[in-house]
Amino acid sequence: MAVIIAYISGHIDADLLNEVDLKVIRIRLLPPGRHRKINVTLRHVILALSDQQMVTGIAILGAGFNGLQSHTIQVYHFHIVLYLAWMSSSVHLSALGFLRNFFKSNRPLLLWRMTGMLTLMILLFVGFIPTVSNDWGIQTPWDAVGRDLTGWAVPAR
Repeated sequence: MAVIIAYISGHIDADLLNEVDLKVIRIRLLPPGRHRKINVTLRHVILALSDQQMVTGIAILGAGFNGLQSHTIQVYHFHIVLYLAWMSSSVHLSALGFLRNFFKSNRPLLLWRMTGMLTLMILLFVGFIPTVSNDWGIQTPWDAVGRDLTGWAVPAR
């Protein structure tokens, strides 16, 4: 949301915009140097929120993998974990596009984020491996009473 606000309010670097942004969407850029404090504050807010999304994605996947290992998570819930982590990754990547010029001058911060995103990407890849199997979520076991459970309610082990 903060990235959208930055685009709409004109607090974005001119080299991040293309002809469609300027002529079709009609984003008006603020003159350079004007509202400098707002630009810096908005950049720091987006930086903090993008870091939060990256850490959240890694934590959600860690909890999902812990549930798989301890046999306490169902197929449906593991899918929700994967979708939440995927959305977290997408939000973080959209913020990285906005912060491109900031990272050109701050290489150590860029390397830190790239390490985090690589970790998140590997965890997402490993999480999607079992979900593409033909046996994942299509079994229909019965519970103790004899009711037929759907494939989404089976344990994810």
